[in-house]
Amino acid sequence: MIQLERTFKIFAYLLAVLGLSVLWAAGGLANLSFAAALALVGGAFAFEGRFQLSERVATALIVLTIPVFYGLLRFGLVGFSTRGGGLSYLLSHLVATLLVIKLFQKKSDRDWVFIFLITFFQLLLAAGISVNATYLVLLTLYSIVFAGAMITFEIRKSARLHPAANSITPQEQPAKPSKEGRPEKASKETTARRQNVNQQFTPIPNLSRIIIVASFLGLLIIVLAIPLFFLIPRTGAATSGTEPGGVSTRTGFADTVRLGGIGRIITNDELVMRVETDTLPPENVKWLGQVLDTFNGEVWSKSTGAEREAKTRGDRDIIQVDYPAFNSRPLLQTIYLEPLDTSVLFAANRAIGLQGPFNVVFKDGLGNISFARSGDRMIYRVLSDVYQPPVEVLRADNSRYPRDFDNYLQLPETLDWRLYNLASDITKPYQNRFDKARAIEQYLRANYGYSLEMKASGTDPVSDFLFNVREGHCEYFASAMVLMLRSQGIASRLATGFQRGEYNTASGAFIVRQKNAHAWVEVYFPASRQWISFDPTPAASEQGGETAFSKIISDYFDMAEMLWIQYFVAFDNYQQRMIAVSFRKIVREGESWISQGRIALEEKLTAWWLSLRGDFGTRAQMKIGFYSLGGL
Repeated sequence: MIQLERTFKIFAYLLAVLGLSVLWAAGGLANLSFAAALALVGGAFAFEGRFQLSERVATALIVLTIPVFYGLLRFGLVGFSTRGGGLSYLLSHLVATLLVIKLFQKKSDRDWVFIFLITFFQLLLAAGISVNATYLVLLTLYSIVFAGAMITFEIRKSARLHPAANSITPQEQPAKPSKEGRPEKASKETTARRQNVNQQFTPIPNLSRIIIVASFLGLLIIVLAIPLFFLIPRTGAATSGTEPGGVSTRTGFADTVRLGGIGRIITNDELVMRVETDTLPPENVKWLGQVLDTFNGEVWSKSTGAEREAKTRGDRDIIQVDYPAFNSRPLLQTIYLEPLDTSVLFAANRAIGLQGPFNVVFKDGLGNISFARSGDRMIYRVLSDVYQPPVEVLRADNSRYPRDFDNYLQLPETLDWRLYNLASDITKPYQNRFDKARAIEQYLRANYGYSLEMKASGTDPVSDFLFNVREGHCEYFASAMVLMLRSQGIASRLATGFQRGEYNTASGAFIVRQKNAHAWVEVYFPASRQWISFDPTPAASEQGGETAFSKIISDYFDMAEMLWIQYFVAFDNYQQRMIAVSFRKIVREGESWISQGRIALEEKLTAWWLSLRGDFGTRAQMKIGFYSLGGL
């Protein structure tokens, strides 16, 4: 009995640890809160049966806890608010506090059941905010430990209800051996008493009770978990084992870019998105976020004429934002976007159609695509036309620019005259826009160094970069190239977003991180009506790296997490609607099949009856009657 009690408590406390762990993995508990809760659970286990709170004291603490947490939230004394998950974050800490209080209490069977229900509620709460495949592993462990806890709980309870089965009274002691060394025959009274005890403690009722309880809990999980999964949208605001919140920086994909901003986040290894493509994209593909056309010497921004135009859903829930070229080369991308504090939709340039959890998107005069979002994780699909005209066509393109292209030729009022002279010297041997742009691009890549340090400064940091420090990161290279091109009358602009990232062979997707944030240049060719990308930034040197084995392991883990996000985390209203449409289609097809079968059966029965009645002659009647008797 002592061993059984200890086994039960081990299962019960493991269940408490897993309940807290699943909340932490879902992002409901901060690292410090999780560590403190684990320490308190360990303390409760150590003091179990020795130092415990009375039921009255524990109840008072629980009653006081709820208004305390409400006050902390109501008056903003503790920062519970997170992007999309403030209430979930508050509930996670509240439930963890209640669990710890109950574990320190002197517990009856009713209290243990209450503890099990708390851990079960933690599981359901985490299901609504979970964003990581770790949840699936912890859910499996929780199910195993929960089954062990319930089984030992029922056995322990039955053992207490039938103590006679666990001890032998003096009247039921085995008979003493006789002088000949053989046991004496038990009396009829003793034998009857033993049979009575065995009848009082039979394992069949206990086993039945365990099966009933397990079935009920399984049904409860199904009844609660399925609606929770299909009806409650994921907040997508938490990350596994981290403080609440997601990628919060706006540098590189905001309405403005200050020189030096991207360099501060390139060393950040945080995940931004995963991009899955139907075919392998070109080597130079980038995931475009924003293009900016106005520069004041330090900050890039969008011109005031870049008004937004709403684009709504069309056929097959596709939002068309542009038209394909004559020689279209479509690239389909499925983008798994992490929580970002931006409304930008990333895609390979040039996006022509989108499909995702939005009814409307906005496209401004520069071609930037955005929509109103809450910062949650999401999945959307983009079809981009990545066709680029041959180099010969671009070299022959000397057409005039449209009248409204003055913003792409704008220069700062304080432009350093040395920049104009340098650009003139570099482009003097060439007669067309393409070769001039390529010459400036190659000159910057060959004569300047890449560095994350912010060495260029002053009121004209681009000039300081070109003529003094001669090294910097992507914004300086791209800004210098745009200004040099514009000084030569070539329409160009700054593009920001991300490089294509690292390819995961296991999942077939590109893993894009903050360190892949990038800025490059786009040059317009009016005859083709296309913006062509140029990248003057030299390649950054990679240091360190994973071993081959660790790379394989991390790739498979990332693949599992991507599948988790695809089928669980980002399962939103759009996916729900698609499932509803598919279900209705299946129902309609089933009804049609049943209707056709019913009609065919009626026709066969009618023909059989007419034949049996003799409408088709006596011979047919006898034949049908013979077949009918044979069937009987």
